[in-house]
Amino acid sequence: MLVIKLFYNKVPVSVADMIIEWGDCMSLTLLSEFPIHQSKVIGFADRLNKKDLYELDNYWLLLYQLYSKGKIKRIYTDTTFNVLKKHKVSFIKF
Repeated sequence: MLVIKLFYNKVPVSVADMIIEWGDCMSLTLLSEFPIHQSKVIGFADRLNKKDLYELDNYWLLLYQLYSKGKIKRIYTDTTFNVLKKHKVSFIKF
């Protein structure tokens, strides 16, 4: 927790760019919590192949967190994200 507090709102652009390039779901999800880098993460999510369920499933946590904040539209056709959002589920808490 101390590390997060030390670096909150201080993730350098170069580090954010490496996270985007790396493509790790959890790292991207955490990065999406930083307003200064959010547009880059949304851009990453927008570039995912919406027809490839395997690819989407690899990023479901990121997609849900962005969806729950109203940053992207629902991608999956089922109602799982809606149910989670209705009950205010969040997997990230700073």
